[in-house]
Amino acid sequence: MIRNAGRIDHVAGLVRPENFASVVARLTEVLGIAFYGPIERTAAGLRVCGSLESGVEIIAPLSDDPANPLNALLAARGEHWMSVVFGVADLDATCDQLARMGYTPTRRGSSLQPGDPHAATVASMEQASFAPDLFHGLPFVLSLRDDHEDG
Repeated sequence: MIRNAGRIDHVAGLVRPENFASVVARLTEVLGIAFYGPIERTAAGLRVCGSLESGVEIIAPLSDDPANPLNALLAARGEHWMSVVFGVADLDATCDQLARMGYTPTRRGSSLQPGDPHAATVASMEQASFAPDLFHGLPFVLSLRDDHEDG
């Protein structure tokens, strides 16, 4: 069941690895957010804790490897809320519309990985990321999240 269409699905914050645990702990303490994780996604070079219920995700690079784009973002902008992910009812149609306007995703694919803790409530989650020039420097990510009927 598509529940995120037409609204913000979640925000993602980028922090330095040494601050990751304390940021997650502080958000838990101050806002009462229950996070899953941390999960290490080695292929993407990141560690993540998130909460679909609250719509908050915290990300940190796994290493100080300068080839990791997350480290370049931290060097350029410091720790920050790096993206707002918008829910859509039809990811293909929305991407097609953006393609007609001259924009193609810089990345598109499933955000669910084997063993994700929220797989019990989320059947699938596809995302498409676009270059920040689409909205004058604002990061833009689309999401189609299909939740299980009882989730």
